[in-house]
Amino acid sequence: MQGAPDDAAVAPILDAMLLARLGLPHADAPQIRQLMEILATDGPTDIASAAAQIDIPTHALRRLSVRHFGFPPKMLLLRARFLRSFVRLMMAGGEADYTTIDRSYFDASHFLRDSATFLGMTPRRFMVLTKPFLKASLRARNAVLGSPTQVLHDIEKAPARDALPRDSTRATQQRVISRDGSAIGC
Repeated sequence: MQGAPDDAAVAPILDAMLLARLGLPHADAPQIRQLMEILATDGPTDIASAAAQIDIPTHALRRLSVRHFGFPPKMLLLRARFLRSFVRLMMAGGEADYTTIDRSYFDASHFLRDSATFLGMTPRRFMVLTKPFLKASLRARNAVLGSPTQVLHDIEKAPARDALPRDSTRATQQRVISRDGSAIGC
């Protein structure tokens, strides 16, 4: 990396070096990728629908979710829905209304109840707090990865790991995900 002519040349060097060391895909990789797609999509947040989309029983979804995400599937789905809605509201600024929230919320009070669960306060109270690190982080993620949070990423636009040559010299602008879901990261 010391031989890189400038900062822009470092990313392709790291890509080539790290992609070669990823190893074999995890056995759960296809289901993890499908769950990531569900988490990034507006819509129903019930466990039965998610399990049906992944084509696994609900008890298998629970094991998968806890093992790889650290939350039971219901909490994971609710958290993703809340974050999608909340980040849209934050990015719209103080003048935003609740029309940007996920369509699976019945109404604004439903969203506010989730806000109390995850933030401990209303979204507007949170938005008036001083939070320079959060704002800088959201702006940087949006500039580099095209989305302020992971739950807003478009999985289909992310280049597949197996589609990139091992000696790739182009800088990665989005997260790299293999088609089988084995490499999920930035």
